[in-house]
Amino acid sequence: MKTQLVAGLLVLALGACGSATEDPTVSTVPGDGSSGDTGPDAPVTAAPAPGGDLGGGRPQRVRPRPGMDEVRPVGWENARLTPNGRSLRITYWSGVEPCNVLDRVDLRYGDEEVAVTLFEGYDPDARDVACIEVALRKVVVVALEEPLGGRRITDGAR
Repeated sequence: MKTQLVAGLLVLALGACGSATEDPTVSTVPGDGSSGDTGPDAPVTAAPAPGGDLGGGRPQRVRPRPGMDEVRPVGWENARLTPNGRSLRITYWSGVEPCNVLDRVDLRYGDEEVAVTLFEGYDPDARDVACIEVALRKVVVVALEEPLGGRRITDGAR
């Protein structure tokens, strides 16, 4: 019995050791083309996308979707006043949906600052879902209820 168990585990382990070229779902990074080498060990010959993310430098635009579960505050990268002066453009790093969904954005107005807090959670309708661990740059535009004036913008999650 013990020998059969060890043999079965060995077969499973060896089956998981196939090369990436045998699996059509695994993509590889192309080389420079001069040597014809396009496998996963080929040298990288191009600079990463501007902004360092996978989205070609443009953040993914999101809108709040209230009703997420296990909502928590998340920090943001930067906040800029839109040209019309009536909204803020908040850029932040997050994960993929449905595991990381923007639930809401809270604005707290003070005399000298406006604190912006982003809240994320997971979509309760997505049951038994696995999400890949990858960072995505996202942006949300939030309407101001009061003019910003000379107040500075601070991250309410910090």
